[in-house]
Amino acid sequence: MVTAGAGRPLVLVHGALLSLEAWALLWQPLLAADHLVIAYDLRGHGHSTLGRSGFGIQAYARDLAAVLDHFDVRQGAVVAHSTGGIGALALAAGAPADAAAHLAGQVLISTPPQGIGDSLQNRLLAPIVFSGLIHEVVRRRRLGTLFTRTLF
Repeated sequence: MVTAGAGRPLVLVHGALLSLEAWALLWQPLLAADHLVIAYDLRGHGHSTLGRSGFGIQAYARDLAAVLDHFDVRQGAVVAHSTGGIGALALAAGAPADAAAHLAGQVLISTPPQGIGDSLQNRLLAPIVFSGLIHEVVRRRRLGTLFTRTLF
């Protein structure tokens, strides 16, 4: 987890296969614009563990709620990409009063409204993510670059 700055809080939530480092190019501009920047790794990503309850929409929503509570975010905004946005939507839909108590709004980037269901893609992707293979691939410069360009 990374926190820096002061001012209106922005909680940055990355997408699947990424880490909080995905936001690195935005940290300085956001700090210069007088924001409290809070970024964390989704469970099972970056430096985060999977935890006992595994991953899924509700787990991501609970994690976001815990971050908002821990930092006592008031009138903040969530800026979320893809899977991170799915958790943000789940929090807003499942606990609207809690979300409203913390947030003035959300910015969702490439967030599918249907969530992370039992699709063939997710059944194939989940074991790869949790095996640590993706982390090893992206650490190798050539292979990581090829993988990232192909996927994104």
